[in-house]
Amino acid sequence: MNRRPTVEYSYRKRFLGISIREQQKLKKWKIILLASHLLSIENSDFTVDEINNLKVLSAYAYLRLRKEPVYNMAPCARMNRTIESFDEEECYRLFRFRKPDLKRLYNVLHVPEHVVLSNRTTVTGEEVFLVSLRRLSSTCPMQDLCFLFGRDYSQWSRAFKWFLHFIFDNYADLLLDNMSYWEPKFQDYSECVRKKVEELGVPFAEGDFSVCAFIDDHCFETCRPGGPTGSGINRPRADLLLQRAFYNGWKSHHGLKFQTVDLPNGMVMDMWGPRSLRHSDLNLLDWSDLPDRMRRVQGEAGRRRLKVIYGDSIFPWYQCLRSRHKWPNLTPREISENAVMTKVRVSIEWHYGEVGRLFPFTNYKKNLKLRKQPCGLIYFVASLFRNCHTCVYGNNTSKYFNCPPPQLENYIRRV
Repeated sequence: MNRRPTVEYSYRKRFLGISIREQQKLKKWKIILLASHLLSIENSDFTVDEINNLKVLSAYAYLRLRKEPVYNMAPCARMNRTIESFDEEECYRLFRFRKPDLKRLYNVLHVPEHVVLSNRTTVTGEEVFLVSLRRLSSTCPMQDLCFLFGRDYSQWSRAFKWFLHFIFDNYADLLLDNMSYWEPKFQDYSECVRKKVEELGVPFAEGDFSVCAFIDDHCFETCRPGGPTGSGINRPRADLLLQRAFYNGWKSHHGLKFQTVDLPNGMVMDMWGPRSLRHSDLNLLDWSDLPDRMRRVQGEAGRRRLKVIYGDSIFPWYQCLRSRHKWPNLTPREISENAVMTKVRVSIEWHYGEVGRLFPFTNYKKNLKLRKQPCGLIYFVASLFRNCHTCVYGNNTSKYFNCPPPQLENYIRRV
């Protein structure tokens, strides 16, 4: 059987495929074989033995590259891993949760007992849960999951995508528009921020301080989109307009952008996106309708003094959104307030660093391909699991403001 291009084989048999370099060698040996045949027909300075040796050599080299070797592949092992298959140390190292907390998380997510993948393969829900967490928690290639969980790594690739869609379909409301869940505690969050600001030297009377959350945008870097299309050696490159659509000249890389709102307890209250990294923070603010949503959720509760979200200097002033004082001739009090609020606002940057520390797959841009993977879902699910991790263990933000996060079972509600 003749060897086919690598992309035409299944994932397990990719090593049998013929690479582009080997295809180029095939063309060269084919030309040499045809040239030796022409030399045997025409009169030349070469002897018959030399021409025959050249024919044999070129034919052998051509067939060695062209014919597919006979290879008996061993069947994939099925290990049927569960949470009990791992000890305490392995659970936290591999999945970022201790063993009892990993069981809690699995129970509250209500993953189906059996999952049917796109190729009609049946896998246990517990295995899909563990594989997906392990995938997010490392930058190892998918083949390494086979040594830990068995099966073919193409099965785990399908399982990982199934899990991303399952989490988004069932728990997207925990991040996309969940202000009504947090609104009853806006006053408590505002008081935690006020106490921290007071510690840094700017006192506010109790009830006069209105900041309860912080807003910023995250640049989620991905691999350059596009690339070759079609098949063959001389494959054309993709349209450059596609690459420009996701390119940010200020950051000098391609990717997506998310708008996040963080609370002083270390939790993400609201996430909006993804959008192309080409767009500015103000574009996302306009599209997300965040100030109006913040006002509406508090209007229903009948608050006299509305709580606001604080952002950096790029954000304008609205009824429920504000930033630093930017007008001329600032008073000493306003200058001090700007300096202190800049210090406390930086806590939202800790969120982005913590997502990358807990789930480094989100920082591995070489494997984040916009046209092949659901990159937006990957970062969304990683942020949701970061919230779950905060519910169980807390984080730097919750300790900084002395504001405890909610319990895991209270945060994740079955929808």
